[in-house]
Amino acid sequence: MTMYGIYTINIKVLFICLIILGEFSNLSLQKSGSSSKTATTRSPPKKSTTKKKQNDGLIPPPVVVEEQTCYNKSSGAAIRCLPEFVNAAFRRPVIASNTCGERWKTDSTNTGTEYCIQTGPPHSGILGDYLSGNEQKNCLVCNSRDPSRAHPPSYMTDFNQRENLTWWQSETMLEGINYPTTINLTLNLGKTYDVTYIKLTFQSPKPESFVIYKRTHENSSWIPYQYYSASCMLTFGLPPKKYPDFDTEAICSEDFSDLTPLHGSEVAFGTLDWRPGAVTFEMRSDLQDWVTASEIRIQLVRMNTFGDEMFGQPAVLRTYFYAISDLAVGGRCHCNGHANKCTKQGGEYKNETQCECEHNTIGRDCDMCHPAYNDAPWQPAGVIDAHSCKTCVCNGFAKNCTFNRELYERTGHGSVCIDCAGNRGGPNCERCQVGFYRLPESEGECLPCSCDPIGSENIQCATNGECRCKPGVVGDKCDKCAPYHYNFGLNGCTRCSCYEPGSLQPPQCNSKTGQCNCKTFAEGQNCDKCRPGFFNLDPMNPDGCTKCFCYGHASTCQSAPNYYYNPIKSSFSQGVDGWRGVNQTGHEVPLYSDTGSYIYVQASPGQDLTFEASPRYLGDRTLSYNQFLTFILILRAPANVNRMYTHADVAIEGSNGVKVGAVIYGGVPQTIPSEEPLTFRFRLNEQSWSPTLSFLEFMRLLSNVTAIRIHATFGVDNAVSFLGEITLGHSTPSTGLFPIGNVETCLPCPQGYYGERCEYCAFGYRRQPSFGGPFASCVPCHCHNHSLSCDVETGKCACQHHTTGDNCERCLPGYYGQAHQGTPDDCQKCPCPAGVSCTQLQLPQGHVVCLNCPAGYTGDRCEYCDDGYFGDPEGLITGVRRPCELCSCSGNIDPNTIGNCNTTTGHCLRCTRNTYGVYCEKCLPGHWGDALLDIKCHACNCHPKGTQRHSDNSLLQCNLQTGQCPCKSNVQGRQCDTCENGYWNLNSDQGCETCKCNPMGAYNISCFVNTGQCYCKPGVTGENCDRCLPNHYGFSSEGCSPCNCDQYGSLDVQCDIVTGQCPCKENFMGQMCDLCEENKYRDGFECPNCPSCYREVQKRVNRYRRDLNVLQNAILTLNSSQTFNSLREDKKLTSELDALASNLNNLKIDLQSKD
Repeated sequence: MTMYGIYTINIKVLFICLIILGEFSNLSLQKSGSSSKTATTRSPPKKSTTKKKQNDGLIPPPVVVEEQTCYNKSSGAAIRCLPEFVNAAFRRPVIASNTCGERWKTDSTNTGTEYCIQTGPPHSGILGDYLSGNEQKNCLVCNSRDPSRAHPPSYMTDFNQRENLTWWQSETMLEGINYPTTINLTLNLGKTYDVTYIKLTFQSPKPESFVIYKRTHENSSWIPYQYYSASCMLTFGLPPKKYPDFDTEAICSEDFSDLTPLHGSEVAFGTLDWRPGAVTFEMRSDLQDWVTASEIRIQLVRMNTFGDEMFGQPAVLRTYFYAISDLAVGGRCHCNGHANKCTKQGGEYKNETQCECEHNTIGRDCDMCHPAYNDAPWQPAGVIDAHSCKTCVCNGFAKNCTFNRELYERTGHGSVCIDCAGNRGGPNCERCQVGFYRLPESEGECLPCSCDPIGSENIQCATNGECRCKPGVVGDKCDKCAPYHYNFGLNGCTRCSCYEPGSLQPPQCNSKTGQCNCKTFAEGQNCDKCRPGFFNLDPMNPDGCTKCFCYGHASTCQSAPNYYYNPIKSSFSQGVDGWRGVNQTGHEVPLYSDTGSYIYVQASPGQDLTFEASPRYLGDRTLSYNQFLTFILILRAPANVNRMYTHADVAIEGSNGVKVGAVIYGGVPQTIPSEEPLTFRFRLNEQSWSPTLSFLEFMRLLSNVTAIRIHATFGVDNAVSFLGEITLGHSTPSTGLFPIGNVETCLPCPQGYYGERCEYCAFGYRRQPSFGGPFASCVPCHCHNHSLSCDVETGKCACQHHTTGDNCERCLPGYYGQAHQGTPDDCQKCPCPAGVSCTQLQLPQGHVVCLNCPAGYTGDRCEYCDDGYFGDPEGLITGVRRPCELCSCSGNIDPNTIGNCNTTTGHCLRCTRNTYGVYCEKCLPGHWGDALLDIKCHACNCHPKGTQRHSDNSLLQCNLQTGQCPCKSNVQGRQCDTCENGYWNLNSDQGCETCKCNPMGAYNISCFVNTGQCYCKPGVTGENCDRCLPNHYGFSSEGCSPCNCDQYGSLDVQCDIVTGQCPCKENFMGQMCDLCEENKYRDGFECPNCPSCYREVQKRVNRYRRDLNVLQNAILTLNSSQTFNSLREDKKLTSELDALASNLNNLKIDLQSKD
């Protein structure tokens, strides 16, 4: 910002002093920090490139400058920093809008730009030579492709050596470089600098007019620093001035606009020269901005000439061009007093120069505070106060902050902390963020309120974390509607408007839509109406509405007016009131009345009794639908005896045999009948009974109730059951206890129906099916337009127009036509004899045929004899009229067959019953009987194998009176078709053979006549019944017995055919191998050994057996001796021996059982 003491010195005086010394110092006019380089000399006398002489005397000694610091060395306090003074243009790129020798880029044939060195004005003595171009010039070629002849813009900011000059050069006036064509030279300093001066060294004559511009930032506007012109008003429209009137005025100066010198002239511009406020620079922000620049532009507007260019001679025009050998910008890196040096660093600025910031500042120009040091406003460092950035005040919950001017002016601290930890908020993280809370005793993190932003009055909660909910909203976080509220939104929740009669209890609605929870048959947002097909929204109806009955003919209805609740009751004050008691078989049992409020029954052992309703409760009870059957029941029975409840403890039965029931145990409330009087209620609708019927089926049941039964004793012997206070809800028109809306009026009834409940068929309609009652459909009468009405039950039409039939579908007898065509003239009188009906055929058109000719007559007009009759009624065949007579064929024709006789002569043509002859009066050969009698003629049907034959092998004739055929030997029967008993094989053609049945194995001597198989006894097989079936044994007069070998203990299912002993597996024994051997036991399919302890038992058993055998042998010996015979006479001894034998036998049986 400051130039520190040099601003009051005229910069021109400084330049004169430096010229006297012969060299600019490294701190000002030289390009600082550079080393020497090899340059190409392009002065006119020299034609080749030479290297700079290595003369150390040309390089000034280094200036030792004490390193600047940003902190007081003794106190450590921050002080203003001062970067070193440098040539900011050194080796910075320059962009020129025109450079010589570059036309080859657009024209490949171009070899460069020829130019000539200006040596002075033309001499008057040789003006002719000059105008003719004969004057001697030092001309060269500029070519950017040849480094030795190139003059790029970079030569303006390279290391400048007077012995080896380099310069930038434009094209000549010959290429059109002349006013108003301008050339811009733009120098980018790489960052902002506090510019002290700008110096130009021209290798050509100075321009007549040019401008110096500056730009502070890349996107800012170009601001003129100074105009130079010998024609200020003409060229720039500005008056020429020596000094500016105000500090940031760009004046037009006539200095540096003369033509001489032709080479090496310098132009120096001081940014604060002659500025009125330069002495108060530290306090002038406008002047500080004035000297700050990041880019410099030199605009070359008009060349200085000798005026000879007007002749347009190429040689002259080639001498006029712009050439600049040096462009220097003296200044300090712009760091706002917060850095003492600038360096090239990577990162955001891509190796561009930037300040090394101190005082807790950052930025390329140290133009902002570090994020952790924003408690005070950023300010450039001053002489008195360095304005170091202050640490953020965040109470340890954040590192960084931003600066807030209003907060700073109000509190002295401008920190607005960023990203406070622990859910903290506030400028200094001193409080919880909005939406968080901290318990009073806690100093740590803040806890989230989590208040629903929609349901809460504010997202901020109380210190205990409780959210403040909007109306109708509940929940710890105000995130849901309260019961009976919906439409969770910015305005809270709306209270539900559920209509109580149509809503489920307790009333509730959908928390999003507000749709109330309707009863089954109610609908609407508020459940305030019945669903289509339902009526009578009733608070006492658990379904809400009642289904339209209308006998199933209509689906729209409403409550009928003038109906009242008029229940059917039995209080039994006058007796049993028509109720009965019945047992489980349906037989009536005594029913008693206590002449008070109850009737009762008492069950005998084995009885299960039931109460059966009075006829007053029966019949059409459709007007009791959805009402209650209520009664009081008392059961006196032992408490520890099980009761037999059924699904038909309370039963309703209809005339169609349908029966529904309900278990009394499941009544409302659920109770068990006891000695206490309990009230039971059962609603009369299809959902309350089982089996569950459809609505119409249940109404059909109620339309004709034939029985109502209530279980009384529940299968408990000697139980006494009391029944009282019976009420069946019912509605009646006109009178009752109070109006009721459970009866519908159906509107409108469909076509064909009428009545309050569409229970009647309209005029011209009938029931379908017939006698189906009000549930049956009404269909139009089908009378073919010959009647307007019909019987409502049968559908029989009251026919007109000479028609008849149930549907007037045919003409009356004596009339013909098509009655179904539906016109009054459908039936016409028949053209037949009196009493004879007719019909009209379709083909041929209009042909009429008589239908009921007299018996025996036929033909369209009854002019022929019918089949089975003969004669010639009209003489059409014989010429003689003869009436038709019944043919006489002795009854031996088939009356169902046509053509039995000739219709003219009466001769029989189709004799039946085995007869023949003119009148079928004879039996056919091979038949017997009498054709004229009832027995008629029958075929002999002699069996060809059992009947004797003629010598020609034909069968002999049977007896004509009896039909008996002559049989072969051992053959019998009228037709000789069976063998005599004990014979078979009738088909042998030799008579019958003997059966040969085994007398022991067969039941008798008979056998099957075709196979000879005898009738075998059980277990016996063989054609002659002479052996046992497989798996049988013991062939005898009783047959054979089955082996029954045990499938697990036998080796084979076939036993010994004599003894029946089965072949046993190892360890098995017994005739059927179904027992285990001694000391073995049965284990499923095997007989393993018994445990070892049984061996001692086995030993003792064997010893007993040996003793028994010895004793038995002694008895046998004694029995055979004479001594024993004599001892038999001793009765006492005999008795003792018998007792001993009995004991031994018992012992043997006992031992066997132990085995």
